[in-house]
Amino acid sequence: MSTPKTPSEDRLAITGRQCKAARALLGWDQEELARRSGVARPTITNFENGKRVPISATLNQIVRSFMSNGIEFVSSTDEQSKGVILRIA
Repeated sequence: MSTPKTPSEDRLAITGRQCKAARALLGWDQEELARRSGVARPTITNFENGKRVPISATLNQIVRSFMSNGIEFVSSTDEQSKGVILRIA
């Protein structure tokens, strides 16, 4: 059984499914995420659809925009254990 990691331990790496779930929790469409993160919408679309994984710097921009809005990512080496949490202040 693997131990979940925080994003800082996992270099802020998330999956496209986590990205889509985080957007849903915040009520954001892809345009809103693009505006808030500074990442092009086609890059977000391709990531969420599993066509491409953004470079590390781009992925970090996406993750930081979520985290600054209360999203926490649960990561692990086990794909089934990855998830998204919305922390309400």
